[in-house]
Amino acid sequence: MQLCYKQVWNKTEETGTCRVISLTKKERILYPKPRSAFLLVKCINCGAEKVIFSGSSSHIKCDSCGQTLAVPAGGRAKITAQIIKKMD
Repeated sequence: MQLCYKQVWNKTEETGTCRVISLTKKERILYPKPRSAFLLVKCINCGAEKVIFSGSSSHIKCDSCGQTLAVPAGGRAKITAQIIKKMD
């Protein structure tokens, strides 16, 4: 028997193959995911890895060679290094 779930305000019922689950208003409000994230980047010159913020408001340089990894560009940073992965 497969159950299907319905959302209603203040009722909890089970009718046949459908179960009605009560949720509060706060649980149903959807929040948008942020567009910015932390990124693991690799320097093009020396290959050193560093975690940077995609929306940084300052110049970010490599710790070992001094190469610029990110430059602020309005709301987002322009990443000049190789992006390895997005950190969660």
